[in-house]
Amino acid sequence: CTHRLLGVSLGKSLPIMIAAGLDTFTCYSSERFVCQGLLIWAYVSIWMFVYFNSQLWSYVACLICGFGVYQLMEPCAGGGRSDIFASKYKELGCITVA
Repeated sequence: CTHRLLGVSLGKSLPIMIAAGLDTFTCYSSERFVCQGLLIWAYVSIWMFVYFNSQLWSYVACLICGFGVYQLMEPCAGGGRSDIFASKYKELGCITVA
């Protein structure tokens, strides 16, 4: 049960931090496109490596990758990211309490 909570919590929170780092680029720049693509590839590669190489952490890595990758593929929201981050943190809190 704790592994599931850890996987879902990290899968929801890590992409929020990664997306915050992507805000340094403008929405429709080619640099953001390349950087976001590389970050998605690296994110999936790292967690799939853990999934295939660790019996203890494989389930957690699968949850982190599954819950996180779709958040990394969200389109750019422009300058209004603070309300999106606030709603994602509320969602994370609800998941943790449930």
